Amino acid sequence: MGVLKMVTGLIRNSILFCLIALTSQSVFAELADAERIAEQIKSNIQLSLGNAEISSIKESPMAGIYQVEMMNGELIYSNEFGTFILSGDLYQLSPGARPINITENWRGEQRVNLLAGLDVKDMVVFAPEGKTKGVIYAFTDVDCGYCQKFHSEIPELNSLGVEVRYLAWPRAGLKSPTADKMRSVWCAKDRKKAMTKAKRRLTLDVASEDCKTPIQAQLLLGHKMGVKGTPSLYMANGVHAGGYIKADKLAAKLGLAP
Repeated sequence: MGVLKMVTGLIRNSILFCLIALTSQSVFAELADAERIAEQIKSNIQLSLGNAEISSIKESPMAGIYQVEMMNGELIYSNEFGTFILSGDLYQLSPGARPINITENWRGEQRVNLLAGLDVKDMVVFAPEGKTKGVIYAFTDVDCGYCQKFHSEIPELNSLGVEVRYLAWPRAGLKSPTADKMRSVWCAKDRKKAMTKAKRRLTLDVASEDCKTPIQAQLLLGHKMGVKGTPSLYMANGVHAGGYIKADKLAAKLGLAP
């Protein structure tokens, strides 16, 4: 019985070793194949779109389709050869269930990471006097009519426990008169007061030449997050709340009862 048990153990160990070896070979083969496909997609896209800067390529939930993340934050889809690409949202359908927007879920994850990297001191923050129950990140342009309208909602938002964190997004670019006004806001000793003056179209003190602002970085951040216009409102969980929204409806989106 002792010999039989020893032989049985040796056979079992040999089989286990073979299974581990085969599994390892399979894993390495899959990794090598994934790398080959990713390199092929990257090469073909860059040959066709010379200015394309790709940060990552991986399989999408749709068989045979790969998601290609660009350095500018855009997401496109490609076949395994990089000879066909799609730009748009990918939805997953299940009978009896609501469609799942795979692309928007991905955007939400990216936005959470981007927002987590921000420093509050680089924003213009309007906080409630009491406990903060929710936070809204608002990309704004001081000359935008709906941005000015949104600003008038801040007292009510604050009373509902919503903190508004302004980020700069001058629609006309960094060399526009609007950007100059926003620089004056960010360089002011009292940013909140300066922001309110700007939104009311009042004259601002000119910023000193040596004042450094995060406006350029925030403008680029907005592009990465998918900002197309202002105001553009985001919740801390990465969800795009929309553009101009009345205070009570925005609070409801945050799960707060007016």
